[in-house]
Amino acid sequence: PLRLIKTYFDMIEEHRGQIDDLSAALPRDWDALHWQYGRIRRALDAAGLDLVPCINDTYVTDFMANARNEVKLVDFEYASNNDRCADLAIWFYELFFPEPIEDELIEAYLGACRPELKARIAGYKVLIIIKWTLWASVQRRLSARLLDDAKKGAWLNPRGRLHLRDWRWESCLRA
Repeated sequence: PLRLIKTYFDMIEEHRGQIDDLSAALPRDWDALHWQYGRIRRALDAAGLDLVPCINDTYVTDFMANARNEVKLVDFEYASNNDRCADLAIWFYELFFPEPIEDELIEAYLGACRPELKARIAGYKVLIIIKWTLWASVQRRLSARLLDDAKKGAWLNPRGRLHLRDWRWESCLRA
C-alpha cells in the first residue's frame, strides 16, 4: 500500500474547493453532475471501497513499450490508494474498448467479470469525467500552457453524458 489514500471522491472535492478558491467556472450542468456524483458516492460507499495502489492517471500516453513488448508505466503524479476498479475505468474510458474486451480484461485483472464489478467500473467512468472536467476548469485559471484545457473539459463532459444515458445506468447504481 501507498502512504496516501486519495479516492476519486477526494480528488473531486479537492478540485471543487480549488474552483471556489480561484473563482473558476463550473461546468454549465454542474448541478446535474453533482447530483449524479452524490448518487455514485452513496452506491460505492454502501458497497465498500477496495483500496489498493492505483496510478489514477492511466491514459494511453502513460504506457511505454519497447521492441521486446515490455511495457512500462510512467507518470505517477496522481498515484495513491484508491478503489481497484478506478484504474480499470480510466483505462477503459481512455482507450474506447468495446464491451467484450473490457469484460476479458476485468476477468484477467479481477478473476471474474461479474455484474457488480462492471457496475462499479461504470460508476468510476462517470466519476472520472467529473474529476477531469473540474481539473480542466482549475487549469484554465492556473495554467498558461498551450494545451487548451477549455477544449479538453468541453470534450470530456459530453463523453460522460453518454455513460449517464446508457439504458443500464440505473441498474449499475443499484448493483
